[in-house]
Amino acid sequence: MLVSFVIISHTLSKIIAIKKLSRNQLSDTRRKDFEREISALMKLRPHQNLVSLMGVSLHDNDVCIITEFCAGGTLFEWLHEKKNFLITWKQKVKMAIDVACGMNYLHTCSPAIMHRDLKSLNLLLDGPLEEGSTRFTVKLADFGLARAEDVNQDFKTDLMGTFVNQAF
Repeated sequence: MLVSFVIISHTLSKIIAIKKLSRNQLSDTRRKDFEREISALMKLRPHQNLVSLMGVSLHDNDVCIITEFCAGGTLFEWLHEKKNFLITWKQKVKMAIDVACGMNYLHTCSPAIMHRDLKSLNLLLDGPLEEGSTRFTVKLADFGLARAEDVNQDFKTDLMGTFVNQAF
C-alpha cells in the first residue's frame, strides 16, 4: 500500500513530503520502481527543476522517500481541475522552459537519465500560481521509471510510462 503524506519538520524548519511504502505489501514490480526512484534521486545533484531528495528511511517494514514539498500541487491540477484560473501564455512558456531545463539536466548527466514517465501529474509547482505572475518553478518528480542510459547502447524502443501519453 502506498501512503503519501506531508509533515512539517521542525529540525529543518521546512515542509517536507514523505512517500511511504510497506515492504511486505509491495509487488516485485512496485518495489523495483521504488528502489529505482531512490537510486535515481540519490545520483542527482540538486537542480532547481527537479524535486530535491532530502532523505531515505528503511525502518522495519517501511520504506520512505523524503523530498521537498511542492505547495503548488501538480501541473495537471492547474491545467485540468482549476477551471476558473486562466493560465497566461507567459506562464505557459515559463512552465515549458522549466520542464525543458529539468529534462536537459537529466539528459546531460553522465550517464544520461531517461525519466520515461513525463506527464503533467509528475510535474510539481513549488508554489501556487498567482494571476499573471511567473514567480513559480516547475519541478520534475516521480523517478520510478527512470533509467540511466549508456550512450553506446542501442536505441531503446520499450514502451514505458502512461500509455495515453506515449508518442509514436
